[in-house]
Amino acid sequence: MIYIILTTLYFIYNKNKNSITSVLMGILLFSSVATYFVGRQHGFDFTTLILVSYTAILLWILFRGFRSYSNLTTCTLIGINRKRLDTVEKVTTFFGIIVLIIYVYILTQIFSQLLSGAITVQEHKNEGGAAAVWDAMLPHIFITIGNFVAPLGYFFLALHFYYLIKKDIKKAIKFFLLSLCLVLNGLIALSRSVTVQYVLLYATILFFVFPLLNGKTKKNVFVFAFVLLGILVYGLGIISNSRFSDYYNREFTEKKAILDETEQPTLFSTFDYFAQWEEDGLIIMKRHKPEYNSWGMFNCSGLAVQIQQVLYGANKVNVERNIKYNAILKEQRSAFHGIISRLIYDFGFLGTIIFILLYSNIIFKLGPKKGVLSFKSLLALTLVLPPCVVFWAGNEFSSLNLDLAIIYSYVIYKYIASSPKKSATFDVQQTV
Repeated sequence: MIYIILTTLYFIYNKNKNSITSVLMGILLFSSVATYFVGRQHGFDFTTLILVSYTAILLWILFRGFRSYSNLTTCTLIGINRKRLDTVEKVTTFFGIIVLIIYVYILTQIFSQLLSGAITVQEHKNEGGAAAVWDAMLPHIFITIGNFVAPLGYFFLALHFYYLIKKDIKKAIKFFLLSLCLVLNGLIALSRSVTVQYVLLYATILFFVFPLLNGKTKKNVFVFAFVLLGILVYGLGIISNSRFSDYYNREFTEKKAILDETEQPTLFSTFDYFAQWEEDGLIIMKRHKPEYNSWGMFNCSGLAVQIQQVLYGANKVNVERNIKYNAILKEQRSAFHGIISRLIYDFGFLGTIIFILLYSNIIFKLGPKKGVLSFKSLLALTLVLPPCVVFWAGNEFSSLNLDLAIIYSYVIYKYIASSPKKSATFDVQQTV
């Protein structure tokens, strides 16, 4: 209820147009309403109200970091070396096409087996069957290459929106297709989360840059994006229906739900996907002890864990992490808890406040200035937005894809950024 009140007040008083903050508040409103459909709504005891208020305030601060991402008037490539950007586009496109072909081949085989009943989502995703299926199709080195190239999808997404604004539809379509490496990287493991994140990420950025698109471009992008994103949602539906069409195991609760999980298991699972964080997040927040703090190694550790696995062996690291966090989180280990609850297990209650304040400030500093969207701000947006657009899951900070994408984007930007001494390479005319 507190989240519903907060978001309602925001929309009453908000005056910014096409604001990313508005989209995030809208997702928060939807997920809060969804709790009543699946019986996940929070109680009203004193401790619960304090924790929910704490979470609501930090989410508000986090989302407000995007306040400069609104009211756009123009987009520019000023400060970017056009020749170097062209070189980067050619090199990354080459690797992107290779990985896209690999993923499309694997995905068609997997969905064929899934629809025929040869494999199940549970076996493939949760019981280690994915690796065996992949290895039966092609050498494992191709999967490794894909894992390292897929994070370029965030860079491709930034290029897609830039060329969309510039009305270069051919390049916009090309980089849209290449950005799908992000989605396919998750879909070959029959994971719903990557698809949901991509759809929300794309829709949010499109809403933000919409004022810069002309009428014809708006029409074309609606048709093209609707068709391809519809295909993604269809694939998501197949995965959900395969897992939950017969039943959905709802945790015991005395709270009333609008939906009945026994009669509408797939629909119930969809609402629960977005709503479970509100109840499960409170559970682990109430269980937290200072000695549980992992200082980044629980929820902000995608790359760090990979490095540990290389140094000490993947099996040893995975076993030790499973023992530790199974003991701490118990039955909550695989649930969605929301970004705030999970950060508490890294930095504690006070440390989470500091983290959110710093992250929100970074988002604001990287944002557009006076309605002018630079390529730097657009590229940064594709990196800082993912953890926020799926705040209800709370696990995006631990994504290896995002960690690698940040490194790739930093290196690429440093390479293509023009030096003030070489102003002749500035693309000063490319503004909208």
